[in-house]
Amino acid sequence: MLAAAMIIGEEPVRETSGPGGPVPVSLGHGYDHPRHSSMQVGGPGEERHGRLLWIGWVFGTLHLVLMISCLLVGMSKKGNPGPTRWPLISGGLILVSLLTLLFATYDTYMSDGRPGALWNLPDPTSLMIFGIWIFPLLIVAYFVLTFDRWYLRSEDLDRFREIVAKYRGGQG
Repeated sequence: MLAAAMIIGEEPVRETSGPGGPVPVSLGHGYDHPRHSSMQVGGPGEERHGRLLWIGWVFGTLHLVLMISCLLVGMSKKGNPGPTRWPLISGGLILVSLLTLLFATYDTYMSDGRPGALWNLPDPTSLMIFGIWIFPLLIVAYFVLTFDRWYLRSEDLDRFREIVAKYRGGQG
């Protein structure tokens, strides 16, 4: 994904109105803010991010698939992931759906820039705060609650201790 983002590159330089008149600006960077010298003002988000938005979505989706897959592999006992697989898979599908919705609303927000319905926040921000940010906490809570039954059972821990004792030569 990083290679794709590097190959696609930035939009060409164009003139934008700045504090002292027209300023040549690469759409990926911006020009100095008229009041705050440590800030830069960019061009329209749709022009700056539109071509790269799909790369972020693919990267985020692959990241979520990897996270859920690792949780499923970690709980596998003799090839059977157990009854917690369906809550994890459905939770992963909900997260991917929320991420897709976030990218779709961000794409729309870049075009019109209107605030959303929830506390006058933009819709992508609301989704990030109240959906994508909170939902993984539920998956972590589920992981913690099922850890002793499906990830590290007492018989697995006893077997691990036997193996360690064997390789230490029977010492403690």
